[in-house]
Parts: sequence; C-alpha cells; structure tokens
Amino acid sequence: MKKTLVLFAIACVLIMNNAIGQLTAVSVANGNWTSSSTWDCSGLPCVPTAGYDVTINTAVILDMDFVVLNISNSLTINAGGTLIEDATPRSITISSTGSVTSAGDLTVSNFTLLSGTFTTSGNGATNITDLSNSGVVQNGATMTATNTVNSNGFSITNSKTLTLTNLMNLGTCTNDMTMLFSDITNSSTGTFTNSGGSTMIGTNFLNLGTLTNNGYMSMTDFTSWGGVTYNNLSIIPSNNCWTNGSFWNSASGFISVGNDYAHGDTTSLFNGWMTNDGRIEVGNDFGNFDTIKGSGSICVAALSLNAGWFLGTFDFCDTTSLFSEGSVDLNTGVIDSSISNCTGTACFTLDPLGIENTIAQQLIKIYPNPAGDQLNIQLEKNETVRFELFNIAGQQVLDIDEGYGSHFSIDLSGLKAGCYLLKSTNADGAYASQVIVKQ
Repeated sequence: MKKTLVLFAIACVLIMNNAIGQLTAVSVANGNWTSSSTWDCSGLPCVPTAGYDVTINTAVILDMDFVVLNISNSLTINAGGTLIEDATPRSITISSTGSVTSAGDLTVSNFTLLSGTFTTSGNGATNITDLSNSGVVQNGATMTATNTVNSNGFSITNSKTLTLTNLMNLGTCTNDMTMLFSDITNSSTGTFTNSGGSTMIGTNFLNLGTLTNNGYMSMTDFTSWGGVTYNNLSIIPSNNCWTNGSFWNSASGFISVGNDYAHGDTTSLFNGWMTNDGRIEVGNDFGNFDTIKGSGSICVAALSLNAGWFLGTFDFCDTTSLFSEGSVDLNTGVIDSSISNCTGTACFTLDPLGIENTIAQQLIKIYPNPAGDQLNIQLEKNETVRFELFNIAGQQVLDIDEGYGSHFSIDLSGLKAGCYLLKSTNADGAYASQVIVKQ
C-alpha cells in the first residue's frame, strides 16, 4: 500500500511539473482574450497570461495587455486567425528572446520588442500605432505602423508591403519590396538599404547615417545631412533636395528633382563632397556650395549657382543660362577646365526609371494607384493606344496593343508587387508615362 502511494505521489509531481512547463493555450472559439471559453489549455479552459505559449486560430479580441515573458514563449497567429484590440489601447511586449509570429490579422496600439523576434507572413494584415523595436522585425505580409523607433543594433526588414509614418531608424532597416512612408529619419547610427528591384514612395526622407539605394525612391523632399548616400538607381524628390556629407551617384544613378536642389553646407558643419558619375536633373534652381566631381551630367531648368568646386569631367547644362550656352548663371567658385557645357546627354528626356520620354498631348487618368490585380486607364478622348509596362530595371514586362477607345483595363495579376513604369503610346507616336505601384 505504501509503495502504491509513493508511486502515485511521484506520478502527480511529474504530471504537475510537465503541466507547469507547458503553459500552452490554443484558441478554440471566437471571443475575448479574458474569456476562458475562448481557450483550450491541455483540455482545460484557461485565460493565458505572461509565460504562456499562445496559438490563435480564431477571432480573438485583445481586452488585456500580453507579455511574451520567457525565452521559450511565443504568440502565434495562424492564417485565418485574428487578434484585434478592443476599444482600449492595448499592448503586446516581448520581454525576453521569445517570439511573435503572425500569418493572420493583428491590430494593437503598442508593440514593444525588448528582445526577441516579430515575424509576419502570408496574406495577413498588421496594424500598429506605436512600434518600439530592440529585437528583430521581419515583415513578409502587409504591415502598417504609425510611430516606429528602431533601436541601435537592431533591425527591421520588409519583404512585402510596409507602410510607415514617422520612422526613427537608429539601427538597420532594409526594404526588399514595397515601402510607403511619411517622414523617415535615418539617424547618424542608422543604416538604411533599399534593395535592387524595390520601391519606396513617400513624403520626407532625412538621411543622417548611411543610405544605399539600389531601387526606386520617390518622395516629396530628400535631405542627406552629413550622412553617406550611395545612389545606384533612382532618387526622385518631387519638391526639394539638399545633399551634403558624402554622396555617390553612380554611373547607373539618376536623380530627378522637381523643384530646387542645393548641394553642400553653407554653415561649414559638414564636408559636402559629391561624386556624380550618373545623371542629375533639376526642375528649378540649383546651387553648389562645396565640391562636385565625377564624369556624369547635371541639367538645370532655371537659375544655377556655383560657390564651390566643379571638378572632374562631368557635363553641366543650364537650359536657361543667362550668359553663354549651358554655363552657370553665377559662379563665385572654381570650375575645372575639363567641365563641359551641354555636350553630353540631352536634358530632361528621361523618366524616373531611365526610359526616354516624350509627352502626350492629352490627359490620361490611371487608377487605382497603388493597384491590385487590375489597373484602369481613362483617356481624354478615343485613341488607338499601345500600353507597355517596365520594371525598375527598365525591362519590359507587358506589351499590350489595346486598339481604339478611351477606357482600358490591364491585368496585373501575373506581376510581382513593386514599382513599374506605364508607357501609353498613341498612333502619332507621342506618349505619356507614369510610375505605378503593384501591391
């Protein structure tokens, strides 16, 4: 009898220890997080708290804050599952090297990684108001974050569609697909990379650290203030551009500024050194206050000023020069004798993707943009039109002869998400082009 009681006691201890070590919760019904009927914990109802491994397969309303506490703990939202906060702003925190993984939908006001990883995938949508990262964030789905801080030494990587408002990057940020943004600051400790074939479209980008662009970047204003910028494809500020520090525009680099462009620092706080082996086009005024060298070209549509140094063999062309053809309007600096004037590639003939451009004489309306699987095109009048679509490497991916009409639709379902240039050519050979984003 005593032997039986001892064995029973040992078995109970083992079962209890195993249960304590597990602490797993799986959602089995739609409902509130704090409702025990929402969960199955090894065959029993429960309410998971810090220290649980949680798996969500249903629609769960987050009506409490949740902490991924231990190294082995995780929160997993499977495809079809949702975790949406209630009317009160809620928070999810990874306090150790645990993980949050979502292939479903997640909406929460505050998401804090004190360590660990946050990964999204599939067709789910993640919406976060305040994202604070001291871990690893990997977005492989659709994510929106309103206020984001990426701490020094940590990383955010986007491989699908990421929408950011107010990003402060002190660590490493990499865009491998499509990023829509408003106000990005890449700090002096930050490293920001826009990978080849990737697209960034937004408002203001301020680089204080290291920026490498191998794709397409379009924004309202671009400033590189004392940082290091490497441009190997397209940077397109529709308004103003200001660069100082170190700036390399490679032979494949294209910078198109809609309004004014100033290079160099009039306060002498930074050394504004640019190597331009590619192409720069300025839609309004241009001023150089430090050093530009290289073998590329600079085209200016309005006033031009050089108060620094033009070195190397690049071609400078002011299309509205006040004096001799193509020369700088006002020069108080040094222009090397090897600098040519308007002898290189003709000015203002390229689209942002480096494709030769002419302008059609009629209005073309394209919608929606960003587009899903279908792009709609409306012309001002009936025309015989051919549509071509190019990726950001300048490669043609679609060639469609739509014939005669004023309303057309193009199937984009076979294309990857990213940035493309749509070229619409009429029977007279004139065409208009517009950058579109495929989501």
